[in-house]
Amino acid sequence: MIQTNVITMGFFTDPTRVVIEAAEPSNVDTVVVDGRILKRGGKFTTLVPEQIITDAVLTRDAVRKRLS
Repeated sequence: MIQTNVITMGFFTDPTRVVIEAAEPSNVDTVVVDGRILKRGGKFTTLVPEQIITDAVLTRDAVRKRLS
């Protein structure tokens, strides 16, 4: 669910277009995946951004090592 009552969303007539062209991560209020609420009120509920970044770096390094 995306907040539409913020300045970055402005006036729009085509919701799909405004989401693609104007929405920012801060506009995302709620995310539900497979019945699990991952973000509510603009805050992650189960995900830890720092851990996601750490895991991504480790995965990237492992892939690079296998390709060498």
